[in-house]
Amino acid sequence: MLIVSYKIDRDEKKSFYQKYSKVLTISAWGIVIVTLTVSMALIGLWLDGLFKTQPYFMVGLLILANITTLYRLYLESKKK
Repeated sequence: MLIVSYKIDRDEKKSFYQKYSKVLTISAWGIVIVTLTVSMALIGLWLDGLFKTQPYFMVGLLILANITTLYRLYLESKKK
């Protein structure tokens, strides 16, 4: 009886991961996009304060972060 219930639990977990794998992947990419954008904005602000070039490093790093992340997301979607 215990073996049967273990097999059912394993099958339920497998079907859960199969059902929600795309949602989990997209939410993970959302976290990556937000984290990278905020970190690059902060680094850009710090560099702008250091070199006295007010918006240039921040804008440049934000553009670089978004282009890089969207490109990696595109590659990930083509892989599957």
